[in-house]
Amino acid sequence: MSGKIEIKFRRIDKLDKNFTQISNNVFYLLKGKATAYMVYSYLNHRYNTNYNYAFPSIKKIQVDLGIGSNKTVVTAIELELV
Repeated sequence: MSGKIEIKFRRIDKLDKNFTQISNNVFYLLKGKATAYMVYSYLNHRYNTNYNYAFPSIKKIQVDLGIGSNKTVVTAIELELV
Protein backbone atom coordinates (compact mmCIF):
# COMPACT_ATOMS: atom_id res chain seq x y z
CA MET A 1 0.00 0.00 0.00
CA SER A 2 1.46 3.35 -1.05
CA GLY A 3 -0.24 5.41 1.64
CA LYS A 4 -1.53 7.93 -0.90
CA ILE A 5 -5.10 9.12 -0.79
CA GLU A 6 -6.80 9.92 -4.05
CA ILE A 7 -9.28 12.77 -3.90
CA LYS A 8 -11.69 13.32 -6.74
CA PHE A 9 -13.50 16.61 -7.10
CA ARG A 10 -16.75 16.89 -8.93
CA ARG A 11 -18.63 19.89 -10.19
CA ILE A 12 -21.71 20.64 -8.15
CA ASP A 13 -24.47 22.24 -10.19
CA LYS A 14 -27.22 21.35 -7.81
CA LEU A 15 -26.94 20.99 -4.07
CA ASP A 16 -28.23 17.82 -2.52
CA LYS A 17 -28.73 16.49 1.00
CA ASN A 18 -24.98 16.23 1.63
CA PHE A 19 -24.36 19.98 1.44
CA THR A 20 -25.22 23.03 3.50
CA GLN A 21 -25.41 26.44 1.86
CA ILE A 22 -24.00 29.43 3.71
CA SER A 23 -23.85 33.09 2.79
CA ASN A 24 -20.64 34.40 1.22
CA ASN A 25 -20.83 37.31 3.67
CA VAL A 26 -19.73 35.02 6.48
CA PHE A 27 -16.19 35.10 5.09
CA TYR A 28 -16.04 38.86 5.66
CA LEU A 29 -18.03 39.06 8.87
CA LEU A 30 -16.12 36.31 10.69
CA LYS A 31 -12.71 36.96 9.15
CA GLY A 32 -9.97 35.33 11.23
CA LYS A 33 -12.39 33.77 13.70
CA ALA A 34 -12.27 30.07 12.89
CA THR A 35 -14.37 28.90 15.84
CA ALA A 36 -17.13 31.40 15.05
CA TYR A 37 -17.09 30.20 11.44
CA MET A 38 -17.36 26.57 12.59
CA VAL A 39 -20.28 27.35 14.89
CA TYR A 40 -22.03 29.44 12.21
CA SER A 41 -21.65 26.64 9.68
CA TYR A 42 -22.86 24.08 12.20
CA LEU A 43 -25.96 26.12 13.03
CA ASN A 44 -26.69 26.45 9.31
CA HIS A 45 -26.33 22.70 9.01
CA ARG A 46 -28.75 22.14 11.91
CA TYR A 47 -31.28 24.76 10.70
CA ASN A 48 -34.81 23.38 10.46
CA THR A 49 -36.63 24.98 7.53
CA ASN A 50 -40.00 23.67 8.71
CA TYR A 51 -39.78 25.55 12.01
CA ASN A 52 -37.30 28.30 11.02
CA TYR A 53 -34.80 27.69 13.79
CA ALA A 54 -31.62 25.88 14.75
CA PHE A 55 -31.52 25.25 18.46
CA PRO A 56 -28.91 22.68 19.49
CA SER A 57 -27.69 23.02 23.06
CA ILE A 58 -24.30 24.57 23.85
CA LYS A 59 -23.17 21.12 25.04
CA LYS A 60 -24.30 19.50 21.75
CA ILE A 61 -22.35 22.11 19.76
CA GLN A 62 -19.28 21.49 21.96
CA VAL A 63 -19.40 17.73 21.50
CA ASP A 64 -20.16 17.74 17.77
CA LEU A 65 -17.46 20.30 16.95
CA GLY A 66 -14.88 19.20 19.52
CA ILE A 67 -14.81 22.59 21.26
CA GLY A 68 -13.42 22.54 24.79
CA SER A 69 -15.52 25.01 26.75
CA ASN A 70 -18.97 26.57 27.02
CA LYS A 71 -17.42 30.03 26.97
CA THR A 72 -15.77 29.43 23.59
CA VAL A 73 -19.10 28.40 22.03
CA VAL A 74 -20.97 31.31 23.61
CA THR A 75 -18.31 33.81 22.44
CA ALA A 76 -18.55 32.41 18.90
CA ILE A 77 -22.34 32.75 18.92
CA GLU A 78 -22.12 36.32 20.22
CA LEU A 79 -19.75 37.22 17.37
CA GLU A 80 -22.34 36.04 14.88
CA LEU A 81 -25.05 38.19 16.41
CA VAL A 82 -23.16 41.47 16.09
